[in-house]
Amino acid sequence: MSRWALTLALTLALARAPTVAGDSASTSPGLRPWLTGLSAVVGFLFVVFVLVLLKRLLGKKQRSQTIEEEEDEDEEEEEKVERF
Repeated sequence: MSRWALTLALTLALARAPTVAGDSASTSPGLRPWLTGLSAVVGFLFVVFVLVLLKRLLGKKQRSQTIEEEEDEDEEEEEKVERF
């Protein structure tokens, strides 16, 4: 996960680099509207991708815990049946 954070931080730092330059950034017209929209869409899709990955990873952990608990309950029920 730190690799993603590092990549995102580096990308944001590089995106802000021209605005830090000072006078040269003030004379530039900025991003074109279509490029701004494209950047927003790509950023949104990246956030959604990360959220889907997190949900999938957390879901697998919860499912595996639930399956283990169900197996333990089944074993306990089988032991009870065998006792009688």
